Amino acid sequence: MEMNLKQQAAYELGKEYEGMDVNNFWYNATEQEESLNLNYNEFFEAGRYGFAPRYVTALRYGEIPASGYSKNHATGETEKGVSVIKIVESTDEDTDSIYDITLGQQGFEKIVVTGWYCGDRGADGEALLVNAVKIG
Repeated sequence: MEMNLKQQAAYELGKEYEGMDVNNFWYNATEQEESLNLNYNEFFEAGRYGFAPRYVTALRYGEIPASGYSKNHATGETEKGVSVIKIVESTDEDTDSIYDITLGQQGFEKIVVTGWYCGDRGADGEALLVNAVKIG
């Protein structure tokens, strides 16, 4: 899957500021640039850090939160996406994990999701997906 036009624009804008402090940029940003940052921040940040967003398939336990964002259970803060236990790179890949015991036996359902991986990880080290959708 390709990035949509706004995702791509935010990513490209981020690439222009790769490795730079962006505080001065946002002070002088146009309304359009502010809109890209506010609505597509993860894509902007991926560009800034030199990470090309990838549309991936992944596994998680439990339904996708209605907000579209997971919570850091230690601090209560919202993370930058939905946490997943594993990004699945191929259909031949083993999808078993330690979570099958720790969460699976507590009754949490393992589901398959797709979404954009922009390089962010949650406080617990799990990959975070943007615009995650359940597919199975």
